[in-house]
Amino acid sequence: MGVLAIAGLTAFFIFLAFREHNFDQLRAHTLETLRTANKIQNELANLETEHRGYLLTGQASYREPFEHRKSLADSRLNELTALVAGDKAQEERVDQIKKTIAQWLQQVALPEMHPRGNLRMSAVVPSSVLGKTYIDQARKILQTVQETAQNALNSQTQANQSNLSFEALVCPQTRGRRFGNGKGRVWLPADQ
Repeated sequence: MGVLAIAGLTAFFIFLAFREHNFDQLRAHTLETLRTANKIQNELANLETEHRGYLLTGQASYREPFEHRKSLADSRLNELTALVAGDKAQEERVDQIKKTIAQWLQQVALPEMHPRGNLRMSAVVPSSVLGKTYIDQARKILQTVQETAQNALNSQTQANQSNLSFEALVCPQTRGRRFGNGKGRVWLPADQ
């Protein structure tokens, strides 16, 4: 009988360790998704700044950083695509962000950045308003990607904490001991 109890407890704790490991992987993946989305937001802001700098000054010195930022934004969007792979709704959102940025580049940014010799200011204003609309739309979709990832992590965290409460009731001898992967994730108070 004692051997069965030890085997049962061993299986239970292996299950706990496996579940905690899966939760840690989910958390790390979600944090990487959020970091990448944040980097994309920064790249969009920098891309927009380089574009405006060129429009205001007409100096070619803004064109090279613009191209560099465009390349960085593309690579970060590809990273985000890889991170959300398997989640159809998130994949569609990232594809929509890519399309929106491509529209901004093709319809607004690149035409405005052609040599400014005969460019009139009245032509810049309407397309700049359109450009802001595209960039704002990309930002909103990117915010939705971030919120969805954060909500998934929050739901999983709540489920994990509920399970730990259940485990404390099932295994009262573990009170006062640390659960998790050695990182001190959850302490259960010891009975006094």
